[in-house]
Amino acid sequence: MFLCLISVFPMSALGAIKPGGLIIDGGAGMTSSRSVVLTISAEGAEEMFISGDVDESDITFKWVEFSPIARVTLTRGDGLKLVSVKLRSGEIEAPPMTGTIILDALGPIIGTVEVYDSADPTDNDGIYHAGEIVRFELEEMGDKPYLTGKIRIRSPSTGYDTGWQRMTSLENGIYVHIWPTYGLEEADDYDVSVRLEDELGRTDEKSLRITIDNTPPVPGEIELNDGVRYTRSDVVRILISHPRDAVAMLIDGDLASNPISGRWIKPQRGLSLPLTPGQGLKKVSVIFKDAADNLSTPVEGQIYLILKPPPIEEVTVRDNADPRDIDLVYRSGQRILITVRTKPDLEGLSAVATISSKKMSYFLRKSMRDEGKGVYSFLWDSSKSKEADDYVVEVELSDGVGHISRDSSLKITIDNTPPTGLRARFEVEKTGSREARLSLDANGAAEVLIEGDVVESGSTFKWIPMAPVVPIYLAMGDGDKILRIKFRDKAGNETPPVTARITLDTTPPLNPSASLKREIVSERDIKLNLSAEGASEVFISGDLTRTESSFRWMPFSKTVKVTLLEGDGSKDIKVK
Repeated sequence: MFLCLISVFPMSALGAIKPGGLIIDGGAGMTSSRSVVLTISAEGAEEMFISGDVDESDITFKWVEFSPIARVTLTRGDGLKLVSVKLRSGEIEAPPMTGTIILDALGPIIGTVEVYDSADPTDNDGIYHAGEIVRFELEEMGDKPYLTGKIRIRSPSTGYDTGWQRMTSLENGIYVHIWPTYGLEEADDYDVSVRLEDELGRTDEKSLRITIDNTPPVPGEIELNDGVRYTRSDVVRILISHPRDAVAMLIDGDLASNPISGRWIKPQRGLSLPLTPGQGLKKVSVIFKDAADNLSTPVEGQIYLILKPPPIEEVTVRDNADPRDIDLVYRSGQRILITVRTKPDLEGLSAVATISSKKMSYFLRKSMRDEGKGVYSFLWDSSKSKEADDYVVEVELSDGVGHISRDSSLKITIDNTPPTGLRARFEVEKTGSREARLSLDANGAAEVLIEGDVVESGSTFKWIPMAPVVPIYLAMGDGDKILRIKFRDKAGNETPPVTARITLDTTPPLNPSASLKREIVSERDIKLNLSAEGASEVFISGDLTRTESSFRWMPFSKTVKVTLLEGDGSKDIKVK
């Protein structure tokens, strides 16, 4: 507060005049009355001259006889008043003594009280969320900077109470207070009291109510072009369902420059905005804000700006039960999976498969299933299809906005005729080895299944690629071995089984013997007499010349002619 200013002078500086000081109204800093008492202390003063912010009277603005007590009337109008007193004695005049006092006849009067978000002065609705920094501004009607401003904020429902806190004077009659709201509980009864006080004990007070709302708006909804997946126009229609408590919304995303997106606007039901250039998936999002500046979670709409027909990257056909069966040859009754692939982000297209045969007057047109990631499929049940080699598969992709792509490059054959001219036999009728070679033949066969008296291996008891000769390993045990052989073509048509028979005899011939008529001979050509029960072949070797009868297996015969090596002497002959 302002205090009375007193001028004091050393006595030695003024000779006969010894000024002491000037006190206004006993040293009060403020008065509500224009009439004030001056207390003037001085020694040796004969006259005084009172001037300043005082009315003219019989003792002001002229030299009058000195008096230690003088009553003067301050000039009209509230504010700081300056009073000056000069003293003299004879011709000696002392420097003036001055004092000040505040005249305030009305006392504090609160004019306006403003409250707003310190980061956004336009946010002055009194509704905020915890974390905002709220600014209070109190304006005194007379622009008086010398008052004391106080503020108190409390909420009965939450128990919150700041107590009385001093506001900051901006020296122009404006008093401010900054209120951080971090961590405040949600409530609508934050009562704010503001007060102005002066030194005379006079006050003026006002109150207002603040709401702390920490609940964000519900997300709302957004729809682009009535929910369609694709558009060929670069302007999109946006339909918005905003929450009831939303006071603003922010639209952003893949939008070209425009005066609406990217800034807060009042909630609107429908808008048309430009998309960013170029084909591709476009996303548009909207966030809602309530009166407390709580933000909703963003909601997003998507639309694909398509400028050219969707590309068909691949069309495949296979047996649904066997992914390896992709040869385009099938039989009636198979379930055939037809698949078309386009760009992975082209989902939601209209896909259609058409299967037709001119030879069989067959026509089928069906919608394909959207598998996601740009894949569309159709499962064709071929039960009613007849044998023909001209079943054309055509796939069609449409985006619904005028772009259509087609592909008819695949042709399927329906083959219901199993292989013909079946033959399966062994190269020999009887063998002493379990290893055998099976010769096969069948017109149109692509695979073969070998079962029966054989050991399970990579060539038996399962379908294998057709081959003219298949090595097999006979089951253990001598005797007749019977094999059952079936053939299958590319379409999966199977033949009835045919059989192949072979005799396995692993027991060596009994009582084998080999003899000559004479043990000493004069000629190299001799005859061997052979005997062996159960023998079918014979192998003769030793000191013999190589002929058709030696050093190889040949049909068994009781008499075999061989030729000895040259040179006299003992000759060894071996017979198996």
